[in-house]
Amino acid sequence: MIKYRTFVLKYTMAAVFVAMFLYVAYVQLMRQPDLDRGIAQITTALYNPLLYLMVLLTLINWSIETYKWKVLTGTLEQHSFLYLFCSVMSGCSVSMVLPNRSGEFAGRILWMKPQNRIAAASASIAGSIAQWMVTVVMGIIGLVMLRSELIHRLSAWSSGVGYYSLLLFTGIAFVLAFVVYWNISWVERRLKTVAFFQKRQQVGLFLKSCSSKKMLIVLAWSIIRYAVFILQYVICLTLFGVDGPLISMMGLVAVFFLLMSVSPAIGLIDLPVRAGVGAFIMGIVSTNHLGIQATTLLIWLLNLALPSIVGMMANTRLITKSREL
Repeated sequence: MIKYRTFVLKYTMAAVFVAMFLYVAYVQLMRQPDLDRGIAQITTALYNPLLYLMVLLTLINWSIETYKWKVLTGTLEQHSFLYLFCSVMSGCSVSMVLPNRSGEFAGRILWMKPQNRIAAASASIAGSIAQWMVTVVMGIIGLVMLRSELIHRLSAWSSGVGYYSLLLFTGIAFVLAFVVYWNISWVERRLKTVAFFQKRQQVGLFLKSCSSKKMLIVLAWSIIRYAVFILQYVICLTLFGVDGPLISMMGLVAVFFLLMSVSPAIGLIDLPVRAGVGAFIMGIVSTNHLGIQATTLLIWLLNLALPSIVGMMANTRLITKSREL
């Protein structure tokens, strides 16, 4: 009877979570400016080969992230690429209900053995830091490269205060992240002084395996993944008729990613934030706000909404297999 109730509870919670996701996603879509015209543009784009390239880049994007996860957890557990891909999708689904995708590690470690979950959480955090560092560095390059345009054309930064404050804040944050990333052993020593971790020495399983070579490989793949992000966004902007100098567009996309990386918005409700920030930034090179909105909507659907749905389906399958065992 107890097992039956647990089984029912798990599936009830899964159903509630799916229903909540679909409802909130629907509400956010309804709030999207010029939604009808944006959807019409996306529908028209179905006949454009560039759309299928977008889908392919989405698959490449998450495949790279899966390979990074494989590198990070290889000394903990050995799993097939498909199994790890499902765990990454699981992390995406959980992160959609927490600020700034901070719950990504929680979804991933569900797919690891209980005794390795704390170590896997450390691995996931290390991977996130690597990706965030790349985002910050490229964002700073975009800020510097487009300094005059950003200060001159954006009224909110006309005095330069907002511009230099953002530059200073991200610069300090990058230095701190850089120090932590390349000094994981220092983090381990600090964690071992915390009572919670003193009884869970398995946290060191990952930290002790963090060679400089492994961390450099993860950082390199993070750079490649970021390049896929940029390419995907530029192709999508081109698809919807948002024209501008290629270098400027890449720089503005980098600034957009930087702003979103420090945004505390929750994944399920950040679509309007993304739309607003995208129009605000990309408006420097184009007045095609509808094309910018359509780009934001399509990127959100491909890179966040769809992987989250796949992650929920994978978690349901994981629950079923756990029940069978």
